[in-house]
Amino acid sequence: MADVKHVSERSSSPLPIVLHLVTFLHHCMLVYGFITLDLDQFDHPVVNSIKPFKFLTISGWSFQLQMHHVVLSLYVDWQHRRGCKDREKLAKCELYKDMLFRALVLPCTLLVSVLFWVLYLTDRDLVYPAVWDSIIPPWMNHGVHTSTILFTGLELLVARSGDGSRRIEGIMYWVLSLGYAALLNLLYLTCGIWFYPFLGMLSWYRLVFFLIFSCSGRVLLEAAWRIDGVGRLKTLKCN
Repeated sequence: MADVKHVSERSSSPLPIVLHLVTFLHHCMLVYGFITLDLDQFDHPVVNSIKPFKFLTISGWSFQLQMHHVVLSLYVDWQHRRGCKDREKLAKCELYKDMLFRALVLPCTLLVSVLFWVLYLTDRDLVYPAVWDSIIPPWMNHGVHTSTILFTGLELLVARSGDGSRRIEGIMYWVLSLGYAALLNLLYLTCGIWFYPFLGMLSWYRLVFFLIFSCSGRVLLEAAWRIDGVGRLKTLKCN
């Protein structure tokens, strides 16, 4: 059963709801930007190659997880402010939100931001060719690959996460990671192309190293657990 007492204590600070509102507005601007972006009007080999498989962008997957989390966070914040009577139901909802953040949002956001900018600074053609500069405004690019990691970091510091199951969070993380890797490899085996061209340029040992790096989110998951554990321990000592 979720910790109802812990849930009731978390509603006192206004910082989480302010952070969630700002994050939500930021994400809504990005959603509007991408909805109004029509790739069909651009005829370029790089753009044409991504059109049939645009659902495979890891940035898109990560952003959807972030959006799902912030909407759920606002719902929980609103229930706190209105004085929800069903504390057990709210505790379960908050527990799911916290597990979603630790297991998927945190590792995916960090992986997307770090990987994108490392490749961009090394050779931008590997991840974001110059043609995209005339299609996607800079604010949208930074909105997906830069500011999101800021919001995620603030979420980790400001919004206190509750208890959860390390085993379930581990399963959530590996299902997403292995599922995404399977889709990329399936595309290569069936169509003979890598969705991210730099994967085809890597030697086998570099590809193995990249896959290991991609799974580093598991380390972040453990770190998030430790941070939450220390935070709860300090709270108990103060009380």
